[in-house]
Amino acid sequence: GMSVRRVANVSSSLVLLFHVSAFALLVYTVHWQFGLKAPGPRDSPKPVGGHLIFLTVDGLVLVCVYFALALMADVFPRTWLSTLRDAVFFLVLPFALIIAILFWGLYMADPHFLFPTGPQAGSRTALFWEMVYVEHGGTAVLCLVEMVLYSHRTSDTKSTVFRTLGTGSLYLAWNAVARYVNGWWPYPFQRHMTLWHHILFDTIALGIAVAVALGCVYVNQRLWRSITKKKA
Repeated sequence: GMSVRRVANVSSSLVLLFHVSAFALLVYTVHWQFGLKAPGPRDSPKPVGGHLIFLTVDGLVLVCVYFALALMADVFPRTWLSTLRDAVFFLVLPFALIIAILFWGLYMADPHFLFPTGPQAGSRTALFWEMVYVEHGGTAVLCLVEMVLYSHRTSDTKSTVFRTLGTGSLYLAWNAVARYVNGWWPYPFQRHMTLWHHILFDTIALGIAVAVALGCVYVNQRLWRSITKKKA
C-alpha cells in the first residue's frame, strides 16, 4: 500500500485532531453559508445555482470534501483512498490560494468591487465576517498546513496543467451559464466588464491558476525532499 510520510515529531493523533478540527470548522461555515439568502442584485429572485454560482463557495465545499477524504484516509488507510485524497488536494489547493489572492487583491484595491454599498452594509454580523475570512483565506491556510503535515503524491506536469485548466474552465462555463440564466453576473465587479474584459480576466485567471498549481507541486516536492534528507 501507499505509505504516507508525516513531518517528524507530528503524531498521527495530532494530525487526526487537525483534520477533525478543520472539517468541523468547514462544515459549520458551509451550514451557515447555505442558510443565508444567495446574494445578487437588489430585488432579484433567488438565482439558479444558488450559492454555488460563486467560486468562493465552490472552493469552500471542495476543501470540505478534501478534509472529509483526509479523515476517511486516517481512519481507513487504503491505497485507493490515499490516491484520491492526494488528487483532490492538488486540485483544491491552487484554487484556495487563487480565491485568497483575487479576493484580498480586489478588496485592497476597492472593497466596493466585492461588497456593494447600501443598507445591507450595516447588517453584516460577526458571523458574516467569519465566513468571509474562512472562505477567502482560511481554506488556503488549512491547505498549506496540510501540505506541511503530509507528503502528498504529486502528478506529472502535463496532468497538473490539464487538471487545473479543466477545472477552471468548467467553473468559467458554469459562471457564464449562471449569467445567461439569471440575467446578471455573480460578482459585482463582473457587471462593469465588457466582453473583452471578461476574456482578458478569465485568461489571466486561468494562467495564474496553472502557475499556482505547478508552484504548489514544486514546493511540495522540495519541502518533502528536504525533510527526507534531514531525517536521513
